[in-house]
Amino acid sequence: MSEGQAINIDIATTDPVMTLARIVDFDGAVAPLVMRERIFALEAELSKLPQAELPIAHHFAKGVYAREMTMRAGELVIGKIHRLQHLSIISQGDVAVATEFGIRRYRAPFTFVSEPGAKRVIYAHEDTVWTTIHVTDKTDVNEIEKDIIAPNYDDIPELIDVAAIGGEPEKAECLGLP
Repeated sequence: MSEGQAINIDIATTDPVMTLARIVDFDGAVAPLVMRERIFALEAELSKLPQAELPIAHHFAKGVYAREMTMRAGELVIGKIHRLQHLSIISQGDVAVATEFGIRRYRAPFTFVSEPGAKRVIYAHEDTVWTTIHVTDKTDVNEIEKDIIAPNYDDIPELIDVAAIGGEPEKAECLGLP
């Protein structure tokens, strides 16, 4: 599954963060590299299902590219591996996000710095608008993606493998699991 596509799932739950925890089989005590493997396994399984198109808007200013993704409530999105640090802005909505470091709940308005190597499983509890802001002078989206997206973790040689040392690259308030 690639960014810009999603599947729509119907999961009824009284605890929305636990919805995503069940999807990625997260129990709160999973090592980062195991969680990374689970995310890739989930992506492989979901790629076999019919995909829903996600609206993507591209915005450009001098030296800046913004990619605005709109997710509908109930959609599950698995993002690509980001090669570079960038800003992420959730301007509308409510999502649960799984990474190799666990699950967090983000509600708009929310802005954070996304570190290199970020790959996310996102479950939209509400219609959500998520924008990533990247530094570039390019305006060709395909060329920009070659610069900002890594096909795998081996293509980010400068990345310190924080998963191996147990670090956590993104510091954001956790609104869900303790």
